[in-house]
Amino acid sequence: MQRIDTLSTMARYPRVAREDSCNGKDRMPFRSLQTLALLVLLLLSASPPAANGQDSAGARAVVFFPIRKAINARLTETLRRDIDLAISEHELRFLVIELDTPGGELEASRELAAYLSALDQRGVETFAWVPSGRYAYSGGTLVGLACRTLVMGDNSRIGDVQPIDIFGRELPEKVQTTVRADMRRYSRERGYPVALAEAMVSKDLVVFEVSERDASGIRTRYMTQQQLDDLDLTQRRTLQPRRVVEEGQLLTIDEKEAFDFGFIQHICTSPEQLLLDHGLNGPIVDIDQFLGRQRISGDSEILDFFSGWPSFAKFLLILVAALSLVVELKLPGVGLGSILSLTFFALFLLCGYADGNVGWTEITLFAGGILLMALELFVIPGFGISGIFGLAAIFACLVLAMQPVDAALDLQQLSSSGLLVLGGLGGGLILILLTLHFLPGGNRDGGLISNSSLASDDPAQAAPGFAGRELKPGTRGEVLHDLRPAGKACIDGKILDVVADGGFIEKGMEIEVLVVEGNRVVVRTIPSED
Repeated sequence: MQRIDTLSTMARYPRVAREDSCNGKDRMPFRSLQTLALLVLLLLSASPPAANGQDSAGARAVVFFPIRKAINARLTETLRRDIDLAISEHELRFLVIELDTPGGELEASRELAAYLSALDQRGVETFAWVPSGRYAYSGGTLVGLACRTLVMGDNSRIGDVQPIDIFGRELPEKVQTTVRADMRRYSRERGYPVALAEAMVSKDLVVFEVSERDASGIRTRYMTQQQLDDLDLTQRRTLQPRRVVEEGQLLTIDEKEAFDFGFIQHICTSPEQLLLDHGLNGPIVDIDQFLGRQRISGDSEILDFFSGWPSFAKFLLILVAALSLVVELKLPGVGLGSILSLTFFALFLLCGYADGNVGWTEITLFAGGILLMALELFVIPGFGISGIFGLAAIFACLVLAMQPVDAALDLQQLSSSGLLVLGGLGGGLILILLTLHFLPGGNRDGGLISNSSLASDDPAQAAPGFAGRELKPGTRGEVLHDLRPAGKACIDGKILDVVADGGFIEKGMEIEVLVVEGNRVVVRTIPSED
């Protein structure tokens, strides 16, 4: 959680020595200035300071919270945390939930709807807005009806709240009963037609539009077939029923039907029109601006695509990244494995950022880990402190990338995230080792680096113009540049590209030729005579 700094105004007054009565005529103007300065100070202290780019009446700001993906438990928890913070620390009063969602998890949607419905008791006026050309089906409709006011744009739709499983199959009646109860409750609280709300959940309901005349004129209401049948004959004769929902269909309505049925009072095509139609005049801000958060900018459509990926998909990204690293060890100098590994790690971090889990801390850890690993590989020989700290930084980054940025760390979630990251990295290593061991031609000695020789008994395999093809094992030379393991050395008066047998040889060391494999000269340090 970031702290929000406010500006304060201070006034300083010079100390004035008491004057004697003979200078009384000069004291009156100064006393007037003192009085004027005191009035200015009182006016400044009476005006609350501005924060986060809002005006002095920050409580009048209209805060937008977009839901542009499937509703899940993580999204619900994020919204609850942000809204609770906005209420407790920033006096949130007006909240607009922008809905563009196909629905989502049943329990997460019900929990989110119940939370938004209860915001009335905390002094927050809630609006659900379905922008033009968008839709809020299933759990999105449930959330929309739970808000105090529902607003829709042109060519927008709501409805189809029937609970289904991941295969699209209808859930049992006891589950539908629960959802219908929620829809009835929110419809009664907000004054929506209850029968039509229930028809969005169950397709076996038939709903009639009933017109009846009373003392105030003609009144229209909506009744199910069962409610109509329960009326006595005298009451039914005074009614003029018209069937509006047929049996076997789930009710889905557009903005014009929603207006005619009484679900909405205004059709708003923009946030500005929403504020105008509902008498709001505060600034329009998103939740991050309202909370004073500085977040990395990004294209919303791209982020929407990467948001909400399940944990298993993120596990696969880490697994493939680990596999790519092993490929780099098997094919040194090619760079393909490193590129693939960085690509999949970047996709993992992008998914975390889209879910609100990656900030500058995680990016700094990842960049620092890569830098330390590069130092270990290209600057500092061997595997030491830089490599250990680099791996630790990357591991910490991957674990934190599965935690919400603005929430306190949850030890249980940290442990599960750590196991997932360990499983992905370790699983990639084990999988590639098994593959190398069992595939034909694989390295069966269990090592990551193949020990097979490229040596040939046919000297013609070396290119005719290769300067080192006449070298014999034991020919001595000197290293011109550090061998990591490849580099340049001067052997028998010729500057050649060589490969160190031991993995690393420092510049200036005396070496000898171990073997010539085609165009490849393998060298080693000269063994001590001890």
